[in-house]
Amino acid sequence: MKTQLYLHIGRPKVGSTAIQAFLNKNQKLLESLKICYPRTGLYQGASHHFSLAFLPELSDHRMTQVRPIGDLVSDLVIEQRKMGAEIIVLSSEHFWLLDPSTLPSYFSDHFETRIIAYVRRQDDVIASSYIQELRSGSVSLDLPMNVYISDEKRLALLDYDCVLSRWEK
Repeated sequence: MKTQLYLHIGRPKVGSTAIQAFLNKNQKLLESLKICYPRTGLYQGASHHFSLAFLPELSDHRMTQVRPIGDLVSDLVIEQRKMGAEIIVLSSEHFWLLDPSTLPSYFSDHFETRIIAYVRRQDDVIASSYIQELRSGSVSLDLPMNVYISDEKRLALLDYDCVLSRWEK
């Protein structure tokens, strides 16, 4: 029987960081339950190396090297076997941005993959995103909210039905 792999694809600004903090804080307890939140691919508390292998343009200056997905999966299998884990959880907000059809071939030889998505009301997400981008300086204080929310890329990420139906397939 294949190991269960849960991919948490929570979109940014919906609580994914809190879920990742919980998984990190409770790694020993999870391990005792044969659940692995792996160190393989971990970056800033999340499984970002796995998602960024497909989206290297999202890497920040602190990530010195984006590893090939095949190497990551091989290391993940080794870590899982050493631990004797029956369940693995990978969590990265960047999974939300991926074309999910690119993933199964990498995981299907070793794992039975299931998707977990945690969402939040879109109006709360857009307000939180706007505030964060104002604070970081990536959006000007002069940019009105109605212009901010009319951006097609932002709107596409808020179309939960579209994103989740791709993952469902």
